[in-house]
Amino acid sequence: MMCLFGIFIQSINWYLEYRDIKLVAVCNLRPGMFLTQSSINVIQNKFGLDIKFDIKQWNFSDGLTENQIRIIQEIFQTDSTKTLTIYSTFPFAPFLFLTTTLLLITKYSIFFRLMNFIKVAYLSS
Repeated sequence: MMCLFGIFIQSINWYLEYRDIKLVAVCNLRPGMFLTQSSINVIQNKFGLDIKFDIKQWNFSDGLTENQIRIIQEIFQTDSTKTLTIYSTFPFAPFLFLTTTLLLITKYSIFFRLMNFIKVAYLSS
C-alpha cells in the first residue's frame, strides 16, 4: 500500500517537474506565479547572502506578490532578458467539485471502493 502511494507521489512530482514548468522573462512575472527551486537558487546566487532576501519566507500558497516581483525585477535590472522557471498551475475548484459530486452520488469514498476492488482482484488470483 505504501509502495503504491510512493509511486503515486513520485509520478506527480515527475509530472510537475517535466510537464508543468514554463520559462518566463523576469519582466513578465505576474502575481500568483510559483517559482521553481532552480529559479529560487538563481535568485539567491544573484542576490548573494543579504539578509533582506530570505527565500524561505517567500513560500506562500498564493504565489508571488507584487512586492516580491518588484524585488526580483530590481535584482535582474541589468539582465532584462533573464528568464526564470515557474510552475504553471491548474484550477483546483473543478476537481474538488467533481470529487464532492462523486462522493455524494456514491455515498461512499471512491478510494475505499477502489481498494476493495484491488483486494478482491488480488485475492482471487
